[in-house]
This record gives sequence, C-alpha cells and structure tokens, in this order.
Amino acid sequence: MDTKKVDVMVADASHEVYVDKILDTIREAAKVRGTGIAERTHEYVATKMKEGKAIIASVSYTHLTLPTILLV
Repeated sequence: MDTKKVDVMVADASHEVYVDKILDTIREAAKVRGTGIAERTHEYVATKMKEGKAIIASVSYTHLTLPTILLV
C-alpha cells in the first residue's frame, strides 16, 4: 500500500512551475463534468501566488507528487 502525505501551504513564487499543469487539470475536469469554468491565465495565477493569495496542496504518494491549487 502506498503512503499518502498532504502538505497544504500558502503558495509563493516558487510554486509557479505548477501553474500550467494546474490550469490544464482544471480545464480537463470541467470538460469531463460538462460544465463551464472561469478560465484564468498563467499570469493571473502566478501573480496570486506571488502575492500570497493562493493556497497550494501537494499530495505525495510513495512514488508520485501531485500539486493542486485553491485561490483565495
């Protein structure tokens, strides 16, 4: 069985590397559900991270780390 660990933190500039993956994941999830979603640009999300106005959660399994984001 894989071990799972969740780290939740205030996002900062170092998390910008995850922005495109996060935006793609949100877009794909909306498609699967058949719902619309307000699209955000890379710059918008990166700015929110740099301003400390975003929360990022990193889910680590034994072999994998998956980031996700919540803008506040």
